[in-house]
Amino acid sequence: MISPTMATALNEQIKWEMYSANLYLAMSAYLQDAGLTGFSHWMRIQYQEETAHALKFYDFLLSRGGQVTMLSIDAPDANWRWLTATASIGTR
Repeated sequence: MISPTMATALNEQIKWEMYSANLYLAMSAYLQDAGLTGFSHWMRIQYQEETAHALKFYDFLLSRGGQVTMLSIDAPDANWRWLTATASIGTR
């Protein structure tokens, strides 16, 4: 059995992994709309990695008899203009 303190910490980590996943997915959508499909694809792969991380913590917590609590996550920032500016530097 996992301690309540460790279960709380793992649930918090799951939350941050899912937040990171949403952040990458939001960037991917923005870059796709901007026509930067390669960058968009890379961000989507990062989204998948962050989701996989969250699931590893999720599975670990359950395997140790802990209770998973899906904590709320904030919506990521919607202003990604700096991404297209940065991407355009690399294509010059």
